[in-house]
Amino acid sequence: MFRNSIEALILRILGVAIWLAVTILFARVLPQDEVGALFYLINIAILGGTIATLGYDVAVLRYGSAMWAIKDKLELTRIFGGGISMTGIAGSILAVALIGVMLWGHETPVTSTPNLIALTVIAVTLSAMLGISRDLLRAVGKLRIALFGETIVRTSGFACFAALLMLFGIQSATLLFGGYILALLLANAVQYRAVYSTIGAARPFLPQSEHVKTALGAWIGRSSGILMMRLPGIIVGIKGGLSEAALFFAVDRVAQMTNLLVTAVRTATGPDLARASEEELPEDVARASALMFLAGLLGGAGVLALGGIVLLALGGTYFSAFPALLFLLVGNLAVSVMGPCPLILYMRGRERVGAFVESASMITMGCLMIFVLPAASALEVSQIFAVAMWGMYIGAWIATRVFLGVTAGVFSIRSRHLHEMARALMQMWGKLKSKFYPKGNK
Repeated sequence: MFRNSIEALILRILGVAIWLAVTILFARVLPQDEVGALFYLINIAILGGTIATLGYDVAVLRYGSAMWAIKDKLELTRIFGGGISMTGIAGSILAVALIGVMLWGHETPVTSTPNLIALTVIAVTLSAMLGISRDLLRAVGKLRIALFGETIVRTSGFACFAALLMLFGIQSATLLFGGYILALLLANAVQYRAVYSTIGAARPFLPQSEHVKTALGAWIGRSSGILMMRLPGIIVGIKGGLSEAALFFAVDRVAQMTNLLVTAVRTATGPDLARASEEELPEDVARASALMFLAGLLGGAGVLALGGIVLLALGGTYFSAFPALLFLLVGNLAVSVMGPCPLILYMRGRERVGAFVESASMITMGCLMIFVLPAASALEVSQIFAVAMWGMYIGAWIATRVFLGVTAGVFSIRSRHLHEMARALMQMWGKLKSKFYPKGNK
């Protein structure tokens, strides 16, 4: 667990560095409204991609981990094919819904033109497919390639395509969003090649009832969880305007230094939590909590040390949003302190409980948002985000304790877990040292 999590942390750190470089490039080259519009569209693609899996990414990870343990590749192929079918269904529903909104005459940043609707549907569907293949690769122990495709290929591909477009003087948010879609295609190609080499060719299958039950049970909660992360930016974009949205997305991208490191640990530890026996679970939860706490400390320190510098690099206007960055950091640190409790609930068959906690938190955030309308500033929305995130993780911690009898977060960490983590770091360092400085090479 520790080695996989450390590898995931390294890949996520590289991904964060690339994203920050891309954000600085856009802020320096593009008009502020175009920056806001571009990251608004990307935000919708990420949010929609999670929703469009219809919770099947949870089913793929949970059942796929069990099937890989007994090397049942046929069942893995069926699970994966069912996930692809679900994303196709969700993409079709989204297309019909967005066309309906456009015909109704209610203009939004994604329904202003048919071309933008088409790009949005394609981006959401590709994001959902990327999530399904990522969790299949996680289930079969291919964590490195799963994160490489989603984190490095998608991000660096987008940077290259965007730089090429801007080299020719193209500064349209819509066309740059097309570059993001090309990067999604490239990332999907990398991950699907890894899936093919592991379990063979995957064909669309009708989703099995047991998997659908688990998926839909987790879907509401998973959608609420990702909506909590993305709703603040969407609200600012709709009510505060694209210039204010550009400020929020900039500070949110810097704050992601904490969240993405924590996500790396969540990605690495999910399969272990799904496979653990009842006797092994408390120890695995404690290890995951120790790693989560380390990720939060590293990410939080990075935000405090570099956040102001990055915002200054973006431009003086962006630095004015520094107080909002601090509130986003406080909210993102909730998971580091309380532990990956929603993930534990989903991996242990308590998806309805996890869904209830995340949905209740999402509703609470929505109600609090009413107080900052009609003009939602980056600072006001970030304050609400911090309150809602702490409420969600405290609720999930209580639910994990009550329904599973397991203590998570900093309350479960013991000195032996820190020693194990230090040992894993030293082993990785020794392997890297021997690779670059083999014996006999002076």
